[in-house]
Order: sequence, then structure tokens, then C-alpha cells
Amino acid sequence: SLQTTYQTFDGTTADGAQFGVGQNTATSSDAKDCGSFNLNPNEYIVNVTGGAKAFVYWLQFTTNLGRQSQMCGTQDGDAFTAKVSGYVLSYFAGNAGKVLNTIQFYWVKLPACLSTPCQNGGTCNTVDGSCTCKGQTSGPTCSTCGCQNGGTCSATDGSCTCEGQTSGPTCSTCGCQNGGTCSATDGSCTCEGQTSGPTCSTCGCENGGTCNADGSCACKGNYGGPTCSDCGCAHGTCNADGSCKCPGAWNGPTCSNCGCVHGTCNADGSCSCSGGWTGSICTTPPPCSAAVCCGLCTPCTFSKPSIPGVSLYTGSTTYCARGGDYPYTAMPGGGYFIIINGGSIATLAAHCDLGSSSGWAKMEDHC
Repeated sequence: SLQTTYQTFDGTTADGAQFGVGQNTATSSDAKDCGSFNLNPNEYIVNVTGGAKAFVYWLQFTTNLGRQSQMCGTQDGDAFTAKVSGYVLSYFAGNAGKVLNTIQFYWVKLPACLSTPCQNGGTCNTVDGSCTCKGQTSGPTCSTCGCQNGGTCSATDGSCTCEGQTSGPTCSTCGCQNGGTCSATDGSCTCEGQTSGPTCSTCGCENGGTCNADGSCACKGNYGGPTCSDCGCAHGTCNADGSCKCPGAWNGPTCSNCGCVHGTCNADGSCSCSGGWTGSICTTPPPCSAAVCCGLCTPCTFSKPSIPGVSLYTGSTTYCARGGDYPYTAMPGGGYFIIINGGSIATLAAHCDLGSSSGWAKMEDHC
């Protein structure tokens, strides 16, 4: 038998007439019972196939959603298809006894707002069936979502639910800082340079360095490198503010200047003095010895208070010297001398010469 229940567009239901007197009344032993086939909201029958000859042998129904009922009856007779483009099955009528002798299908065009329902909270114009969309939805049925960067549209009002660090009506505002960018898929941040964290707000620059707008590090003082972890002091260590702490005689902004007056600097800043000089920075003159001096000379006697470029005073002790190491000044004939004036060394621009009548000075002895 065939029993139908109808539902009007306003939701009212009513049972239709029953065809036949029982199940599987066809003469063939392979007749099938199709059971019940219930339609869902906004689902309609748009196509009926079957087989008929002396009577209707079988039927099968297809909906606008592509669902098919089971085949009812015995697959026999001449196949037929009943459908009207743009219409849905409203009801059918026929003649039946023990079998379904005849059947007639009646089709109806859906109301505009039932044939193309508006989605995501859109409202339908009952006259022409057009949709007025809400939120960030668009398209004929409001099915197109305009949310960006992985955002999704609300099925109720079309508004955007944003992902990751995105915000705004269409999720187009990216909250990533320091040059970070938002993923077009899930809105998460891809950070630049030395920045990290959910919004790229964590700066990985060390030793007081700060992050630039592009995520690179602006380092303090003599710190350098991608994360400001490298100290640029040539012979020293960096202080917290990036200035250099120089050891021993090393000095200057980067500890690259050697302060050993008469010598060279070792790696630790100590001095290797030359020419017999001693002291922490090689400023103590060499003592007089057989290797350095040839004897104590009679002090020069000055008739004027100074020699050009050198401040000397009457009574300064004068040594004659061997060799030519600085600061010994050459004398005519290949000799050298040192003048110690009040404890300090002065290099003479002129020379003391026996019997000098220049008025500058007089040396009583030569080496």
C-alpha cells in the first residue's frame, strides 16, 4: 500500500488517501517494501521514477537535496520519470485495488522564499525571493562570508568571529606588533627579527637593547650583533650601559689605544717597556749603568733660563749616554746624552758642546 502525509508551507499536516490494501501486494515474490521516507525542513520531492505497464510496479522519489527513497515495489514494467523543472511535488492521485493501477503527479512552484532560503540570518523578500544579507555576508543567498584571516560568519546575524590576533568588523585589523604579520589562515602572528610572543611584543634584544619597528635590535654603546650579545670592546669588557671597562694601560672608547708611553701593551693591559724604561706605563727612566751611560758629566751651566722647546734649569744633572735609544739626543761626533731635570726627562733640541759660546749651555765633559 502507499500512504502519504502532506505538510503545507505554513507547517500544517494532513494524511492523504491510502493506495492498495497491504504491503508487497504485487504478484512478484521480489517486491520490496520501501518503508517510510520523511522529508526534512526545506526539502521537497522534485523527481519521481518508476515502472508501469498493466499497473504501477515500482516507485522511487528524489528530493531537491539529492536524497532518494528506497525503491518501492518490484522493478518491472516500462520505466518512467515524472518531473517539472522549477516545481516540486505537491500531491499525487490514482486508482488502486490490490495493486496500484494508475497514478497522477501534481506539481507546484515553491513560494520565492522557500525555493532559495536566505542563509546566515538574511531575510527574504516574499515578492521576488531576493535576500537582504546581514553582517559580513553577501551573495544571492547570503552564503558568501566576508570575514578575513580565518574569521567565520555567524549563522545567526552574519557577524564575524575573528581568529588569532585579528579584530574589526571583517577581521582585517592585525594586532601583531613590531612588524609582525597576521596569518591569512588562522590570524596568528608571524614575528620579525628578535620579537616573539602571541602579539610579537616580546623583545629578545639583550644588554639593554631595544627592538626597532621591524623587529631588529638597537644596541647600547659597544654592544652589537643580532641580539646585542656581542661586546665590541677590543681589549676589555662591556659595562651594563655598553661602555667599555678597559684593563691596565688599554684606554679609549673601545679599549684599542695603548697607554704604555715607552713600550707596548699586552693582552691583559700590562706594559712591555723598551729601552730600559720601567713603571706601570713605562714612564720611569732607565738608571745609569755601564750599559747605558759612560759616566757622570759635569752639570751644564746655563747663561739663559731655557733652551728653545725645553725647560731646563741651572744645576740639572747631565749624563752622557751610549747607543741611540729614545730619548737620547745625538751630539756631534756620535755621542748621546740624557738630561734629568728635577726628576723628569727632557729631550734637548740643541746640544751641550764643550766650549760653546752660543750662550745656551756649556757641557764640561764628553763621553
